Amino acid sequence: MDNQKRYALLVKVGDLEDTGNRAVWVEVEEFFDGNDDLASFWCNLSGPPKELSQVSEFLRAIRSRIDVDDVLVCVTQFDGGKEEWPFSDTVLVVTDASTTDVQDWFDRFPPDEAFAEEDENLLSDLGYPGRAAVRLWWD
Repeated sequence: MDNQKRYALLVKVGDLEDTGNRAVWVEVEEFFDGNDDLASFWCNLSGPPKELSQVSEFLRAIRSRIDVDDVLVCVTQFDGGKEEWPFSDTVLVVTDASTTDVQDWFDRFPPDEAFAEEDENLLSDLGYPGRAAVRLWWD
């Protein structure tokens, strides 16, 4: 684990209990670069990737699609352990593609839920006013 990158992420995320249920969204690189905590993402999948670099590469490949503006990771939990990385169970794909199409892109790692993001303020706050997005969640 790269403790400098972990610290930078923690500074950006802040105290999750003080966010008032506000989602804390970060870039793929911010969440995965330096992260070797396999419990931080997709840990409940029946066949999870063996390395987080595989997850990062997978998400970056989706982000590189011509019909995708961005892929963001939502930091949803941090228990505070010194050897732990913050946890995420949610990804946002900024795209005009349908929810079904986006789910198909994740066929190797199917989400438990996927739905069109309806919070226009969220998309504006993230720098994508007027854009569409699909939120994916894994239990």
